[in-house]
Amino acid sequence: MNKGAWALVLIMMLHRDPAVWGEHAEDFDPDRFEPKAVRGRPPHAFKPFGTGARACIGRQFALHEATLVLGLLLRRYDFRADPDYRLRVSERLTLMPSGLALHLARRSPATRAAAPVSG
Repeated sequence: MNKGAWALVLIMMLHRDPAVWGEHAEDFDPDRFEPKAVRGRPPHAFKPFGTGARACIGRQFALHEATLVLGLLLRRYDFRADPDYRLRVSERLTLMPSGLALHLARRSPATRAAAPVSG
């Protein structure tokens, strides 16, 4: 590269690199985000909010808001997906599961009180 030349990082490809994520880099695996797995990963292998001058300025707010909303929803509802659903990714501004529908069942006060609290 020449000095001053532009470089483009394809974030979607970074998040699918088999050298980082293993031979099943395309598979959905929430265990990849457990604290031990995150610590074992190279520091810049996951950039969900972009990077550099065009990185999302609302990252911290978005993460806090998402955590709060998810906690409220999980406390109040049981989520059920179709057991036969197979992940298909739709690529837009962000990656989204295509055709995924979650069915919610409101928890009763007794069920909410009995739900395990982790932390």
